[in-house]
Amino acid sequence: MSENIYAMSTHKEKNCPFWSPVKRSCSIALDGLFIPTEDHIEIYCKTSDYPFCAQYNGQLDSGVPTCSINDRRNYGRYISSHRITLVKTNDSDEQTPVTVLATTIDLSEGGIRVFSAENLTEDTTLHFSLDENFPEQLQSGVAEIKWCLPQISSNGFQAGLAFKDDAFITAMGSYLEASH
Repeated sequence: MSENIYAMSTHKEKNCPFWSPVKRSCSIALDGLFIPTEDHIEIYCKTSDYPFCAQYNGQLDSGVPTCSINDRRNYGRYISSHRITLVKTNDSDEQTPVTVLATTIDLSEGGIRVFSAENLTEDTTLHFSLDENFPEQLQSGVAEIKWCLPQISSNGFQAGLAFKDDAFITAMGSYLEASH
């Protein structure tokens, strides 16, 4: 019975409660107005997937335990909201891959911060796939989960992934420099 109550409480909205169709903007704002792109609106604002939006889950987590992420950052961060697929191996003897769908919150030359509905185990190496909006050499890679924290208000987790491949790090650095 408690599982049904939980399921009902996590999916009671069919679209984001902060999306204004009249103004075509988001009423959550960090530093000013947030006007999402058409793709973002179709993926998050108008669907029940809105909790995966970086703007949504990044703004509603005040009062949640956090770690000092800024102290650990070696590279500048760029806000980015894209779907990412994480593939980790199961701890059982069968080594069956486990796929986790997540959303990027921000990108850097050295890693990605993601939002996931699932808890990700620290110090786990996994494969990831980014969407086709990225150059081909950045669409897949290997990363290590460095930290994972619960995000109580959005019923999920934020995690920091560090890239494991030097060539990928260089390519991401070039991409971010050229696109920002």
